[in-house]
Amino acid sequence: MTYFKYSRSQRSMAITLLLNAVVAYAMYLAAAHYLPKYDQAAATEIMAVADIAIWIIEAILVGIALYFWFKNKSIELSVTAKELHYFAPTFADHGWTVPIAEVVALEQFTDVQRNYSTTLIALSSGERKQLMYNNFSIDRKVFFAALKQANPKITLPKNPYYYEVNRPKWAKKWLNRKK
Repeated sequence: MTYFKYSRSQRSMAITLLLNAVVAYAMYLAAAHYLPKYDQAAATEIMAVADIAIWIIEAILVGIALYFWFKNKSIELSVTAKELHYFAPTFADHGWTVPIAEVVALEQFTDVQRNYSTTLIALSSGERKQLMYNNFSIDRKVFFAALKQANPKITLPKNPYYYEVNRPKWAKKWLNRKK
């Protein structure tokens, strides 16, 4: 029995990248048209940089879009009665499948400045597997409910969108000191 399934092909990501390339070029054209009307000197300096940067940005976006279009693998995340499966082929095939009975907890951490976030699946063996789903349109409430339904013993965060702040050991020691 499947409780949750998410799949997204890389072709859909390629289309998104091509749309981003069109928007970036439209912004460049708008800047070239409207900036000189307000301040010619500033527009000349900005456009000197933009004239070079736009082609680099366009080449990168179109190049990655073509890579995704021709590779066309799928990102997968599924929860069944027997296993939790994750596969992300973005630039290197990264994936794993674990028995759902071995999953102890789903942990979500962020650094103090909230520059990055990490989601880990903790297993009964002590091993941790990284789950990279932040950039995908996954309904986390449904995903968390599916995990709980497949294995009621799993420990989940209070809120699917809550990330616990992970402070360094020295900071924890300093914050907990007595005055």
